[in-house]
Amino acid sequence: MARSGGSLVSLEALAELELSHRCGFCDRACYPQDAAKVIIADGVHTFGCCSQCALGVAARTGKDIEVHERDRLTGQPIIVKTFEGRIASIDPPTAVAWFGQRQSPDGSWVSAGCFHQGFFANADNLRQWVQQHPYETGRQITIAQALADKMKLSPQQIKKACKIGECAPK
Repeated sequence: MARSGGSLVSLEALAELELSHRCGFCDRACYPQDAAKVIIADGVHTFGCCSQCALGVAARTGKDIEVHERDRLTGQPIIVKTFEGRIASIDPPTAVAWFGQRQSPDGSWVSAGCFHQGFFANADNLRQWVQQHPYETGRQITIAQALADKMKLSPQQIKKACKIGECAPK
């Protein structure tokens, strides 16, 4: 350590730090600086490891939420508020969602899972991001559609949240 710097941390301390923040929808460990902040109507704060999971907190809890996410291209703040399972407001109103998808062995398209989803302040930002990430597959949807898809999930689907392909409404 004296020669190359750094510090030693016990495995227990590292695990406690690494697992201290969990997604309020799928329960994955996440870093707050990379996650969407979710404020539940009763004042509880949690995180969504991706924009889709952040919206999923409304489906999991059955409560109104406020999602604070960033445009994946520019970092511009995007705030989505829900009311009774629907969109109450989106700021900026031009914001759109990217629904990352992968093709399953049977040829159908399913969710690509966490970290392949995102919000963008407008469709042009999304187009630029797609050009910069040619290996990402999916499609543009409205944030209202993203929320509606989460609200259609059954309790069994929510329980298996974000296993690739499982978070698709049936």
